Amino acid sequence: MERSFQDGDILKFLEDRIQFHNELKHTIWNIDGQYIEDRGDGIDVTGTGFCVHPHGYILTCSHCAADMIQVANFQTSVVHPAKIVGRSHKHDLALLLCELESDVIPCFDYVKFPDERDQLFVGEEVHSIGHPSSLIGSLMSGMIVYPCSEDYLCRTLENVQLTLLYPTLNPKMPIIQISNYFATAGASGSPIFDNTGCVVGMLIALHKHHNLGVHFKILSQFIKENLHGSEGSQKRRGRKWRKRN
Repeated sequence: MERSFQDGDILKFLEDRIQFHNELKHTIWNIDGQYIEDRGDGIDVTGTGFCVHPHGYILTCSHCAADMIQVANFQTSVVHPAKIVGRSHKHDLALLLCELESDVIPCFDYVKFPDERDQLFVGEEVHSIGHPSSLIGSLMSGMIVYPCSEDYLCRTLENVQLTLLYPTLNPKMPIIQISNYFATAGASGSPIFDNTGCVVGMLIALHKHHNLGVHFKILSQFIKENLHGSEGSQKRRGRKWRKRN
């Protein structure tokens, strides 16, 4: 089922944050991969992903999608092999498909994207659930200090010179800058949620004291282009989650 909060009130109280984490953590996946070198040695990578379709399609960073990939849902911890069904090095995006041994069509919990908003705002509170520094399912909360927009009138990777570290990225790609997250290695690929539980971006990098994310408009377009057949529809709506009164 699709996970989100319908009530847009700011998560001011501890019980709200506990509920927020409990409801959305089921959409989060752990990504373990290994790059195989010519001499046979492997380089291990870890990251975070999140389910974008009930049949087991998982979005993560391209740099987390290695030659061999295993994924595990945060709720069950059951490990499954996964394959890459879509990739964009210039946006650091990869779409994985969890491969199950049985013929039963899976029905995993998945995230919701916004229906009506286009802009993010300076000072807006955002949250992620991910696996920084090999920790599991950590809730991270921060603030947008510079947003991006569809017209690209925003900070870009070119401005922050991040392309020196990630040369395959599109230097004109708009980015979301977030402060106070402290998301480190292992959190790459974590969804960025707004206060309603909708995904408004995805973490891709740490630059000095800020975390950087890809805007949800880019994510939505990438998913639409890479999901196959009828599973490409993002109009399917599941249960909506309401904050307790």
